[in-house]
Order: sequence, then C-alpha cells, then structure tokens
Amino acid sequence: YWEFNTENRKDEDNGGGVGDTERQQIEVLDAIVKYAHSEAVNVWLGRQVLQFGRNGTSGPFGMNAYDYPIGDFSGFSANSGRDDGLMIWGHLGGEGSMAVNYHVGLFDGSDTPSVKGEENTRLTAGIRLNFWDDEGYNPYTGAYHNNTYYGAKDILSVSFDIINDPDGIDLDPGAGVIAEDYTSMVTSFLFEKKLGNDAVATLEAAYFDYDGGASGSGSYVRG
Repeated sequence: YWEFNTENRKDEDNGGGVGDTERQQIEVLDAIVKYAHSEAVNVWLGRQVLQFGRNGTSGPFGMNAYDYPIGDFSGFSANSGRDDGLMIWGHLGGEGSMAVNYHVGLFDGSDTPSVKGEENTRLTAGIRLNFWDDEGYNPYTGAYHNNTYYGAKDILSVSFDIINDPDGIDLDPGAGVIAEDYTSMVTSFLFEKKLGNDAVATLEAAYFDYDGGASGSGSYVRG
C-alpha cells in the first residue's frame, strides 16, 4: 500500500518593516510505503505521524475534542507531529480474548543539530491493551485507531508509549534548553460504555512525563 498527503501552507512575516514577505508552499505531510505481512507483523516506511498517546495513535485523523488537550511536548520534528523513518507494528489476540497492539520504530529525529555532534536518531515503542471490545486490525489505517466509537463498542483500553532521542536535541535553539538524552513517556486510558436510550459514557485520560533538558509532566482528563 502507498499513502501520500500534502498541505498548502502560507507563512507571513508581520514585522511591519519594508522587508515583510508572504510565502506559500506545498509541504509533504504523509508519504508512507506500507507492507502487511500478517496482522501480527506490518512495516511502514516513510513520513508518518509518531504514535504517542491516544491523540498520536489516532494518526492524521486527530482527536474528537473541541478543546484539544495540550499536555504533549515531545520534541517532534517534520510537519505536525510527523517524522521520517521505519515503524513495525502488529495486532495480536482479540475475538473473545484481550487484544494487544504494539509498535516499534526508528526515525530521523529532531531537525536541529544533535547535541552530541552525531546523526540524530529517534526511537519509539508502545503497547495498547483492549480488555473489552477489540479496536481491530486494518492494513490501510494501520496502527491508527478511532478516538471514539460513538457507542458502537464497549472500550476499556490502556496504553503506554515512549520516545527517546539518545543523541540529544536542542529543545529551544538559542535559549540554551538542551537535552543530552531526551525521553518522553505517556500512559493513556480510554473508557466507553454503551448505556440505555442510545447514550454512551466516555472517559479519557493521559499522563505525560518528560526527562531531559525540559523535564516535567502534564496530564488531561476529559469525558
């Protein structure tokens, strides 16, 4: 399979000077070659959304939230949370038993020069457990999934994702915010239960932790 998406972006310089400019350009968002060996082993190569939390694993489709929870600061590069590299992912179990989705990846990493003077690399990994209904397998949408099922399924899901930049990244060039070994982690939870009268109870939460030059944490809860 092959996926290719672009975006038309316009950048404006509003400095108020004589040299103010307006630039319009087309940028590549997603360009992925997809190989499906089986449900358990799939390979994606190219520019893709990094999977990090329920919002990241919704891929280019995004979260179903009007007030987007900004708790995520993972030093992503490229466009809109994308990076260039290789991801292996798979789906195990389901059909009456607990379903497991996993992913591991190797990516280019930050666009800024490596702190250690080496070539940037970015390592990713994650696992998602579905205890009730299975979120399923689709070789086209891949490891990405819905962020809500609008009452079509009963969901009890817990996931853990980690991203590591072992070569270090300059989080804020010129400001001295440097991480020599930057790690981002998130634990995510989604609960959706069908009720009577076509109602659905929903609760989603996540906790983010960052270890590096800008160590800290963040979280959100929504329902």
